[in-house]
Amino acid sequence: MTQKDTLTDIKENINASSSDRLITLSEQKSVIQPVVPKPTKYAYFVLGILLLIYISNQWQRSGYNLKPEADDPYYNINFIPSFTDNYGYLAGASFTIPISIVGIFMGALSDIVNRKVMLAFACILWSLMTFLQGFCEAFWQLCVCRIFLGIFQAACNPPAYSIMADYFHPQYRTTANSIYSLGIYLGGALSSLSIVMITGVGWRWMFRIIGIIGIGAGVLGLFLVREPLRGAFDTSKKSTLVPEKKVKPSPLILFLRASKEIFVNPTCRWVCIAGSFRFFGGYAIGYYMPSYFGKVYPDESTLYSVLNSFVVSVGGFISAMSGGIIADRYEARFPMIKAWVCIAGSILGCPTIAVCTLYQKNFGVSMFFLFLEYLFAECWTSSAITMLINTISPENKGFGNIFLHQTFDLAVSAYLFFTTLAGTLSTFLLGQFESIYELKTHPERYGYILCAFVFFSYLGAVPWFIMSGFSYRTHLKKKEEEALNQQ
Repeated sequence: MTQKDTLTDIKENINASSSDRLITLSEQKSVIQPVVPKPTKYAYFVLGILLLIYISNQWQRSGYNLKPEADDPYYNINFIPSFTDNYGYLAGASFTIPISIVGIFMGALSDIVNRKVMLAFACILWSLMTFLQGFCEAFWQLCVCRIFLGIFQAACNPPAYSIMADYFHPQYRTTANSIYSLGIYLGGALSSLSIVMITGVGWRWMFRIIGIIGIGAGVLGLFLVREPLRGAFDTSKKSTLVPEKKVKPSPLILFLRASKEIFVNPTCRWVCIAGSFRFFGGYAIGYYMPSYFGKVYPDESTLYSVLNSFVVSVGGFISAMSGGIIADRYEARFPMIKAWVCIAGSILGCPTIAVCTLYQKNFGVSMFFLFLEYLFAECWTSSAITMLINTISPENKGFGNIFLHQTFDLAVSAYLFFTTLAGTLSTFLLGQFESIYELKTHPERYGYILCAFVFFSYLGAVPWFIMSGFSYRTHLKKKEEEALNQQ
């Protein structure tokens, strides 16, 4: 055999070896690809019931956002003594402080009890509080009902997100969370239409009707939703050891550990800070935008009610759904897509809210740019909370794997606690500014202050969303490496 023939044989052997190696790697890649179970029809049915309950939640908490200026106490709640002077407290702190404090324990409670029963009874009870507001004759009575409304509504999101996590694989979770978050916008739209209901049946029957509808939603959840298996999509290695009940930490200790997870886990930490900034602006818009339009465009109150319901529901629906679908569909190609969705929404929301609140000469222009604000800015919620949910890691905090699902419930509670506190601060400050800067006699200042609050909120969230995106990308790479090493 000549030297040339020998070299030819060596090249052929090398090529064959490389081809075999490529085939082997390809086969390995096909082997390690996990089979992702698609959500069942019943899972989407459950999601629909949860959405109905969440719509009730958002509708009832926003019951004071619209105050029709009528001369008849049958139609105008402002005739309740001290209502006008204490509106900021009633709409804000009397609700947000109880929901924040009680929310501390709701994650732990949802781990102990049947979650669908907890959610259903909470819905029935908060709806009962709304129903009772229709019989109140004094401000303190409204305040008591409002406080208990916040207490019972604190039991909504922790069990709801936990149930969804057990019905939807992580690959479909952002879309599911997006559908659930539509309750914010659909409930807000119904709240905006409440002024039309008040015009027809009066403010007392408005509260009673909303309460009855909410009780019905709670009953549906109680009888039509099945409690899912906890940790159905938990792929981590489960401990075979069952901890003794006597050493199980108290709910407060568990909450503090979950709060530690928020600060120790980098993705959770950055998402929580960014979410707090966004809640600051979101609460400002939710509670004081009706006052802005009511004072700047007083002759358009009924038209505002109808158009705002369209703005909130349609704009919020498109934004939330598109953000969730994009984040789920393109995450494999662009690991930071969830963060980019949040960043894009925050940046695009600034110029739209500026025109809405600063250009005060044309009602139609203000409403159009408010629609654009909802269309662009409300895509962030599901992506942010999904990044938090997907990166919760009990091992980083000293929890055993046995506490994985409990940590999930509590981390959601901790996230909602901190973000709601930010929203509470926003409404408190706006209430103070309303008095200091005499907004009632200078309505144009509502627009200036709202614009400043939203710019601070949205732009302040951007750097934290960027950091959460980098951290989440690192988390995804680590998960891929772990999957390869297990083969």
